[in-house]
Amino acid sequence: MSELRRLCQALLNGPCLPADLALAQSWLDQALAEASATEAGSAPVPGSPWRGASIEELAPDAAQRTFMLQAWAPLELLEGIWLGRVASPASGHLPLQNRLLALYTDSMGLDSPAQSPALRYRARLTKAGISLPLINSPDFFQHPDFPDGILRVALHHLTLLHRPERYFPELMGYTLAYLSREPDEVDDPEWSVRRRRHLNAITANIPDADLDQGRLRAGNALYRQAHAQAHRDLSALIRQPAPTAETRMAAILRAKLPHAIGYHAGVRLEDRSLDDWLNDNQQQPEAVLQALRRSSLVNTTCPAASRLIKAMDFGGAMFGVFSPEEQEAARDWITDPTGRPNSAPLASGRQPLADSIPEIPETPSLQPRTGRGLSVRQLYTALLNCESPVDVPDDARRHVSQILRRTRLWAWLRAKPTPFAYSPEALAGFVTEHHRVELARYCPLPGPPKVDKPFCQWAMLQLTPALLVDGAWLAGMNGAAEALDTADRHLLKIYLDELGDGRPAWNHPNVHRKLLASQDLRLPDFRQEAFAQHPALCDAAFELPVYLLAMGLLTQDWRPEILGLNLAIEISGLGAGYLRAIDILRHHGMDPTLIQLHLSIDNPAS
Repeated sequence: MSELRRLCQALLNGPCLPADLALAQSWLDQALAEASATEAGSAPVPGSPWRGASIEELAPDAAQRTFMLQAWAPLELLEGIWLGRVASPASGHLPLQNRLLALYTDSMGLDSPAQSPALRYRARLTKAGISLPLINSPDFFQHPDFPDGILRVALHHLTLLHRPERYFPELMGYTLAYLSREPDEVDDPEWSVRRRRHLNAITANIPDADLDQGRLRAGNALYRQAHAQAHRDLSALIRQPAPTAETRMAAILRAKLPHAIGYHAGVRLEDRSLDDWLNDNQQQPEAVLQALRRSSLVNTTCPAASRLIKAMDFGGAMFGVFSPEEQEAARDWITDPTGRPNSAPLASGRQPLADSIPEIPETPSLQPRTGRGLSVRQLYTALLNCESPVDVPDDARRHVSQILRRTRLWAWLRAKPTPFAYSPEALAGFVTEHHRVELARYCPLPGPPKVDKPFCQWAMLQLTPALLVDGAWLAGMNGAAEALDTADRHLLKIYLDELGDGRPAWNHPNVHRKLLASQDLRLPDFRQEAFAQHPALCDAAFELPVYLLAMGLLTQDWRPEILGLNLAIEISGLGAGYLRAIDILRHHGMDPTLIQLHLSIDNPAS
């Protein structure tokens, strides 16, 4: 796998190492500098309409269009991915990031997957008879027919996903270019209307964000230029002669060869095992193909009767390994290895269109190291400033592991069985019964509460570190549209609700800020070290939010635990506890809006 393909896989599906992200950033920095220099003094106003070439214009021939559809797939299937982490627990309360989160979830087709541009493109591929692995598959970026020019743009998308704060002005320009592209004949008209609506809402918030305009223009230029260059590269590629059948077959074998070694020790080719042939010719599979043609595995008179082809059919040793298109390529190769099948050229037979990614020195780990470890106060600030899972301190991972170990030990000591044996019906019944019991426990206050106002204010302060990162455990529920399953979509919808669904005034942390201000309770900006070290906050106030922040950054490591955590948080807001808290706050003349929000949106009816 080339370095470019490996980086795309690592940044999207993991594992992503600090050196991987540093390398991707160096590539993005270089691309931004080149894009900015190209348009110096002549760049259009970001957000102004521009037109890109359509696939139909670039490839008038049907076979060429099929090739273009397949080659362009990484970009279409990653549409909007760079916005997946833009509204983090540290920034989701800000108007511009809040609007960008709404754009991201809309592009994912959160409420209606059929409206997602990426999923519509997948349907278009299927209709055209193009079979590609799912984008979260380890095989997707290894596909030999994705040109490097396309993957280079995909890498820009993914680097911005991991560095939304560091490149925020550039990300904004990039997004404005995406939104302001004029629709072509294949765009969904409804999505084009929604995209224009998002552009207007986002543009209205830009003046308040105080963005570096030069960096914003650089991001805008990069999106437009990178897509235009990718179109030109593909257009040039399809004008070249198609590769020979042997070139096509060699590319297919080269991609599969690393996974094939070890399965063919019993197959003999010229007194050597096929495994030996594969192992010795990983970079030059043409030698393996020539040996196969000389063997009894290939029938040049009747290619379909070849033992090699039959092994690819149902019941054969290689059934499912080769796609229908790859089986057709194998038959073409057996028929005439020097022939050029009547189809569009494939990228796999070409030299890479993009320059190789520049090598950079090995970078030190992005994870902070301390002799005694970070305190929960220090972890709180550190995690708020993490943009990517790559940045998470080892101490945060240990914090999560320790909490989970204590929880398991406590459950064992209490000898309390699991509430129910899981099934969808049992879960629904458990939630319904829990809600009924909690409602039955509630009694309105008979008189003044035993809890006085100063205690309420103190409790408010102690809850602030957690409430200012409300929803943090779900911050990692981002990804490409087709990688989001039903549970992911439900969790992402909850995260969107916590952050206000694109409306900063509805943002739960902002509602709590308003409550603090009404009580004249003032704290430093929660992203600063001064907040975590404030003497009015006790150490215990940071235990839970650090756990929540770490979970949201390490979603791939703790997904089952996150599902359970989310269920616990959601059902904790049902019934007596929240109803009684609302009564107490109202008695003391304090705004209970935040508790009411959780009581309503966490309700089984919603």
